[in-house]
Amino acid sequence: MNNLNAAELCQGVSYSNSTAEFGSADNAPVVVVDTAYCRAVVSLLGAQVLSFIPRGGRDWLWLSPRARFTEGQAIRGGIPLCLPWFGVNRHQPGLPKHGFLRSREWQLRAAECMADGAVRLRFEISSAEGEFTQFPWRYQVVAEMVFSDTLRLQLTISNSSATTMPLSFAMHSYLAVHGLDSAVVSGLDGQHFLDNTDELRRKLLRGEQRFEGEVDRVFEGVRTDQRIETSERRLRVSGTGCDTVIVWNPGAVLARTMADVGDSYGQYVCVERGRAFADEIELDAGAEWRAEMCLSQAP
Repeated sequence: MNNLNAAELCQGVSYSNSTAEFGSADNAPVVVVDTAYCRAVVSLLGAQVLSFIPRGGRDWLWLSPRARFTEGQAIRGGIPLCLPWFGVNRHQPGLPKHGFLRSREWQLRAAECMADGAVRLRFEISSAEGEFTQFPWRYQVVAEMVFSDTLRLQLTISNSSATTMPLSFAMHSYLAVHGLDSAVVSGLDGQHFLDNTDELRRKLLRGEQRFEGEVDRVFEGVRTDQRIETSERRLRVSGTGCDTVIVWNPGAVLARTMADVGDSYGQYVCVERGRAFADEIELDAGAEWRAEMCLSQAP
């Protein structure tokens, strides 16, 4: 199964590479969406949105200036797709963190210019034979993205195995901020969370989420939208079929140990939607799960 060729792309969609777009040495293939609504860049590696700039605005996403674009290595920033599990695999901790698919190349199978001027892209990937000894289920994933004055990302995960498949995932959005000390996340007041900086102890958030030092929190069973407010902008993160909210920033101490973050830790917060921990899914044989996350401007 191959990518669409350049002649099959709709108006406003083109192929480029990571060198031309971000100055990287890796020259990895990317897809560019350039319309009256926005300019966006998506890597074929990981089907990962790397940039989303609404017309007249600034990028909603953060991409590390030290990001690498090499198959088998995760790209730091944008919206990585963590599949078919999120974080450390709870059943087999020795498996790669965040699954296989964020560091594999996906296939672009459709590029559609919609009647309202938006663009829809569809990427597909299937489980690889080499994974089967580690994760003995066969699955397919479709990622559909709609680019307008909002960014919509829909995942459809199908289990083509004969047995029930454990599934957790996250749409791991790195949201750009201009000053971490001014970043505030609302919509989680009164929610319990698992604190990954304190052995996953269960705690209660009172008020807004702020960022003072390392923050690594998993909120399960969340039905509300989140609002991210900084001195520059207000964004809303909403979702269906993805009731787990993960809020993360490494803080200065941990960031110093991360080669692709370093002093840049204050330029982003992660507010992710997915299904993890108590929200993990047991996906029946032949069944599929659909989830959607939307980033939009908040009033």
